[in-house]
Amino acid sequence: MIRPAAQNFHQKALRSFQKGQEDLAIKQFRQAIKQQSRDQAVWIDFAKVLTLLFRYSEASEILKNGIEAFPEPNFINSALPLLIAARDSASALKVIEDLPDPGGLNLIAADLLERKGDLQEAADFVGRFESRGSTIFESQFLRSKLEFRSGRYAESLAILDQILLKGGRQLSPASLAQVHYARGRDYDRLGEFKRAFEAWSAAKDVLLPLAGKELDQSNEKFAEDSEMITRFSPEILREWQSAERKPAKVLPILLTGFPRSGTTVIEHHLERSLGIKSADENTAFRDLVWRKVFDQVEGTSDALMSLSKLPVGACMRIRSNYEAALLELSRSPVSARRVIDKNPQLMPLVVKFLRFFPRMPIIEVVRDPRDVLLSCYGMDFGLNSHSVHYLNSMTAAERIIGVRGLGMKLRECLGEQMRVIRYEKFVKNPEGEISCLKESLGGETSENTKAEPSSSARVSYSPTYAEVQKPVYASAVERWKHYEKFFEPAFSKLSDELI
Repeated sequence: MIRPAAQNFHQKALRSFQKGQEDLAIKQFRQAIKQQSRDQAVWIDFAKVLTLLFRYSEASEILKNGIEAFPEPNFINSALPLLIAARDSASALKVIEDLPDPGGLNLIAADLLERKGDLQEAADFVGRFESRGSTIFESQFLRSKLEFRSGRYAESLAILDQILLKGGRQLSPASLAQVHYARGRDYDRLGEFKRAFEAWSAAKDVLLPLAGKELDQSNEKFAEDSEMITRFSPEILREWQSAERKPAKVLPILLTGFPRSGTTVIEHHLERSLGIKSADENTAFRDLVWRKVFDQVEGTSDALMSLSKLPVGACMRIRSNYEAALLELSRSPVSARRVIDKNPQLMPLVVKFLRFFPRMPIIEVVRDPRDVLLSCYGMDFGLNSHSVHYLNSMTAAERIIGVRGLGMKLRECLGEQMRVIRYEKFVKNPEGEISCLKESLGGETSENTKAEPSSSARVSYSPTYAEVQKPVYASAVERWKHYEKFFEPAFSKLSDELI
């Protein structure tokens, strides 16, 4: 039976959170838990709120305690996705391993292990699932991915072809596109470039009818952000810097550029070589900072002026939650003063970041735009406001040109505060390129800065997680030459504008 007091605290907590009173909501959730409510929803809702606030360690503890209190399947099935969202893959795996009959949860374990690079263990979990006589799209697709990551591209392709042959018409558009993207990936590694391009184009044909007005809306938003950057100036930056009452407790180092430009591999080398931890890809700035001031800036007649008029004290208070989130996301000690916030899609938001962190260092990763276009075209990002541009090579080229233009403008304003790493130079000399950043970023360059694979102990949340578990290799440079005839006139447009 649910105690009235606990139920009351639960409902109060939900209402407080909806009103933006996060601290009060957390206190009320704790009161509900203290009442020892047997309502499982209290535990789940509390964990959801903590996860949305990027308080992952607390969310993980609530979920693990909840699993001990409610060891039945319904609660575990609700808690596991939240454990994973709270980036506690180790606890999620342990829960699954301890279950007498994990059933479909074996595939969740296999997916986590594949992301870590533990391919054989992942294959074992897929085998446990299929030993029950169940073979579904998810298990077949995961097997294909494991074959690919083990270098068995023909075997991966054979599995994908069987998926299409036996049930292609029954797949959802998203799943069907996944298969086509993966077939293109396999053909590319096998050196069959025409077939790779055809497979990727088949994925576009599936997704294009679903795009709707996404492209127009994305272009409209990009134009608004571009106008803000175009009007931004060194004078505005100095004004924001002089108004800053005290330095940020945790100063983010923004690592950005364009998707598939090399930000993830450079992120991992910065972590290892300079000892500055990374928060991986996240939405903390958007969720904890920008949403707080959205109504005061977006949609106003002069967004840049509205941004400048935000009270300094309010900016300092708002950014403190984001600072705490960076420490949590990067698993840094509370004494840490710098954390890398890496996301290749953040270039249009740089001025918004600078309003709250006007002394923030920025690193832009630049890669041959033809290789960027090719990589974006062949990557399954799902369908969103960014990836909608990659459904067509010309719209992809236009967005690449637009983002690179923003980077050039920002470098004019920021000077030494914004550094550029060229991916091609990094591939040739990773130690030298990273060492060049030491003085501007701080941190101690380790004696061992060899380009080794990243540790598999950590689950990466970047779409390119598999590639950073390999050594840096030169074969990623000038891949576009294999596809030149398939991407005209887009490649020519990029050459004329950016090379």
